[in-house]
Amino acid sequence: MNRGSIIAASAVIALALAAPTRAAPMNFTITVGTKEKNGVCFVYLPQDPNNLQGPELEISVKASNGNVNVGMSKLPSDLVSPRIDREHVPLTLTLGNGKKLKTDEGYYYGGYYYKHIGYWKDETKGAALLSYLNGGTTLKADFDGLHYGPIPIQQSGPQIKNYAYTWLKGCMERNGSAVKF
Repeated sequence: MNRGSIIAASAVIALALAAPTRAAPMNFTITVGTKEKNGVCFVYLPQDPNNLQGPELEISVKASNGNVNVGMSKLPSDLVSPRIDREHVPLTLTLGNGKKLKTDEGYYYGGYYYKHIGYWKDETKGAALLSYLNGGTTLKADFDGLHYGPIPIQQSGPQIKNYAYTWLKGCMERNGSAVKF
C-alpha cells in the first residue's frame, strides 16, 4: 500500500468514526434451536414460538451424506407411552405450499424427551424439506393419528429470514459436506 492510499484510508476511517451512528433499532426474536454433534446438524422449530417448552419439529442432517431425519420432539408422555413400541410409523409433512413429503419409516423414542422420528431410506429424498426451509413459511406434521401445526419456519423480523436454512447450510459446510440443497 502506498502513502497516498494510507492517507486516504485514514481519512475514511476518521470520518466513519466521527459520524454519529443512527442505526434504527432492530427487533427480532430467534426461537429456532440449533445443535451440532459428531457431524450431525440439528434445528428445532417450536410449534408455538411463545412456548419453547412445547412440541417442536426436529430436523437433523448428517453432514457426510445428507441423510435427513425429521420428527416431533417434546411430545406429551401420555400420548407417546402407549405407542412407544410401534414401529413403521411414517411421518407426513404438509408444506405451506401444499406439497406433501412422507418419510419411508418412523418410530417413537423415549429419552430425555418423548419424540417421533421419521426418515427416508434414500438420502436424497430429504433434500426437498431442506430446500423448503429457504423461503418456506409453515408446515404441518402428521403421524399415527397425531397432528401438529402449522409450525412457523421463519423467525420474526426480516433481518433473520431463512435462519434455519442458513444455519443448516453453514453447519454442513463446517463439517465438510458437499451436499447441496
